[in-house]
Amino acid sequence: MGNRSPEPVPQLRTPNSGQLFPFLICPLAVGRYIIITSITLPSNHVLPASRTINRRYCVSGLNWLPIHHPQLTRRQIVTLATLGTGALFRNAPVGAEVDTDPTAGISAMLTASDAIFGTVLIDTADRLVFQRNANSPFVAASLYKLVLMTEILRMVEQEGLDLQEPITIAEDLYLEASAGDSYFTTDDIGTVVPLETMIYAAGAYSSNVAALSLLELTTIERLNTFSLELGLTGTHYWAHEDEIDVFYPGEAGQPGTEDIVRARAFVRSFAIESYVNLTTPEDMAWFFRLMRDDLLVSTLTSWRLRKILASRVLSDRLPALLPNEAVVIHKTGNLTGVLHDAGIIETAQGSTIVVAMAQAVTYLDEAFAVEQKLGLVGYELIRPSANVPMASPVA
Repeated sequence: MGNRSPEPVPQLRTPNSGQLFPFLICPLAVGRYIIITSITLPSNHVLPASRTINRRYCVSGLNWLPIHHPQLTRRQIVTLATLGTGALFRNAPVGAEVDTDPTAGISAMLTASDAIFGTVLIDTADRLVFQRNANSPFVAASLYKLVLMTEILRMVEQEGLDLQEPITIAEDLYLEASAGDSYFTTDDIGTVVPLETMIYAAGAYSSNVAALSLLELTTIERLNTFSLELGLTGTHYWAHEDEIDVFYPGEAGQPGTEDIVRARAFVRSFAIESYVNLTTPEDMAWFFRLMRDDLLVSTLTSWRLRKILASRVLSDRLPALLPNEAVVIHKTGNLTGVLHDAGIIETAQGSTIVVAMAQAVTYLDEAFAVEQKLGLVGYELIRPSANVPMASPVA
């Protein structure tokens, strides 16, 4: 298993993400161009303190101008552009005041993209401050592992399943995971690992081999039943394509179902032999509310899963622009054209919940930048906030 941490939760190692932190940026908006003229990196960054890059970087719509710098990737430049303007490609006169509301510009940012974004932001007072497509269907990708891991941990707590239960890494499961994995290698085929390692690998590393091994301990029917027990009424395992319109009613353009027609069409296109795993941004927000409040089965199960998801192994989305003080308890999801991250952002001052889901993604760098920006917004919301409507996820 290479250089990965062999210890189970709670002894988790936090790798150095190598990501950029928030910057001091001076943006100039010229038509649809964004020009960043000065970037001052904080002292805790990998570059030397007070280093300033005095070079102009330009983004035009979705097309890149020739840019080269050894320290900045083009994905990071897109993210900086997002941070510098408050919205991707927003026209603003030089010297214009920036709205201090962290959520300002999110709608414009999401609308500017061709992707279908599902977003829920809940502040420290448990109030809904922003949503888009909260009730539209999304391909679950690896977010399906959240309910799966919770069910296994429930079995450990309530049914006597042993965390040291030996599980053999089967060759057929490795092949089913597209002959590759984020945690295990081909050398691990046939070896035996304890159940707790499988749970850790599925959560922290999003290991498909681990998740498929955990699925052997339960059934699709049980996961659908358990989802309903948790209040996740928009989460469906192995949903048939003919059920999609029934499971997800609503009209396009309405709050919560802004892009539902496109969303239905996209998830239907993902069906394998007519079946697909689906969820909604609202369900993901509700899941993390349960975890935040220690109501995900129990305090113990909530704690165990929190420790796994706080490992920060995969930190290229919600955590990417946050300082070290921020603890991010989250789960990512990736498939072709699908990019998700959802979780809790927590500091000593409080916590917020951020769900950032994207499908029908054709420009991956932009999707990463948007989700990184949403993570930063969640962090900025950890402060006294204005009067906004109360959140009302599915109960």
